Amino acid sequence: MTFDELKSNIGDWLNRTDLTSVIPTFITLAEARLNRQLRTTNQYTRADISTSDQYLSMPSDFLEMRHIRITSPKERDLVEIAAHQINEYTDTNFIASLSDSHPRYFVYGNALRIIPAPSQSITYEMFYYAKVLALSTTNTSNWVSTSHPDAYLYYSLLQAAPYLGEDERIGVWAQQAERAVAEIQASDDRRRTKGSRHSLNFEAMS
Repeated sequence: MTFDELKSNIGDWLNRTDLTSVIPTFITLAEARLNRQLRTTNQYTRADISTSDQYLSMPSDFLEMRHIRITSPKERDLVEIAAHQINEYTDTNFIASLSDSHPRYFVYGNALRIIPAPSQSITYEMFYYAKVLALSTTNTSNWVSTSHPDAYLYYSLLQAAPYLGEDERIGVWAQQAERAVAEIQASDDRRRTKGSRHSLNFEAMS
């Protein structure tokens, strides 16, 4: 389903022709819900970042970290600092005692803070979950709208209900939307689990 088709379908399902200006907002709000709920292989993304700065800006489509490692000048993994350890790892005296051979990181707002601070330019390889590409007149489709248009439609209708004062429809659209998203996630989880089993079976036969 394309962006224009989705807008048209929303109008048809609501039986309204006077919502042209606000329907894109319903879609944007639906995408916010999708990004909070979905973590699928379709969202797997990688990025290379080279910098000597202690703070790494997140890619614009960053949603959640999966793994990050250093690829240059020497390959090694970065270990995430747990939330309860952040105060310890940001203590000046403690940082001074650390070796840069075992770098660590934690998410700091819209950036990653590397501890200890690098002493030279470093190249990082970041693996993360990316946001669902927002639909627009230039980005007319994405993997959700193409393969799971019902999730887009029902979440958009859910956002429309309070705007239209149709409180009795909120539960209906919420149930349909949440079911669609749960099915998307469950299907992806099964595929990942199946792939892991096949990998283990192959290794056992080798």
